[in-house]
Amino acid sequence: MLDMMRNINIPDLQSRIAIDRDENAYKELFMFFYKPLFQFANCLTKEAETAEEIVSDVMMKVWEMAEALGEIGNLKVYLYRSIKNRALNYLSRNPKSKFRMVTLDVNDFAIELNSGFLDPENQLIHKEVQQGVTSAIQSLPPKCQVVYKLIRVDGLCYKEVADIMGISVKTVDRHLNNALHKLVYSMRIYAD
Repeated sequence: MLDMMRNINIPDLQSRIAIDRDENAYKELFMFFYKPLFQFANCLTKEAETAEEIVSDVMMKVWEMAEALGEIGNLKVYLYRSIKNRALNYLSRNPKSKFRMVTLDVNDFAIELNSGFLDPENQLIHKEVQQGVTSAIQSLPPKCQVVYKLIRVDGLCYKEVADIMGISVKTVDRHLNNALHKLVYSMRIYAD
């Protein structure tokens, strides 16, 4: 995911959409952001159909913004913040979801350890370690999970995560440090 984020010129696409109304640029931007935004919305709502609707609505708004799109300084942060706000609005309006605690599933983030050329014994060990990582991440408090995902999986910087979550950079740092300490502590059994 991180490599993919470096290979696209978001400001160029943003400009082509805002000024030229370039549908191909919009499609490229949509395809680039769809999966990570869907994963983020889905981990907040725990409803794939709702997550798809939220992402579609946010991306449609991007197209409808026309020239105003060019005024957005950091489109990535804008999109994640929009997804977060719409997901939270949905959760607050949906009676089934209103009091539900939002927890994240590491599988939603597509974290995968490379097991390409392992022999059967090492594949078994690999599977056990991957289950341990999944369990350790799922045991983190929800905000730590979100911060961990946005920084370690989606490759956002601390400032971007702070803007998305509406918290300070220090708080982002504290959440990530807490997450990493808990993960290291949980994974110590695999260090031998």
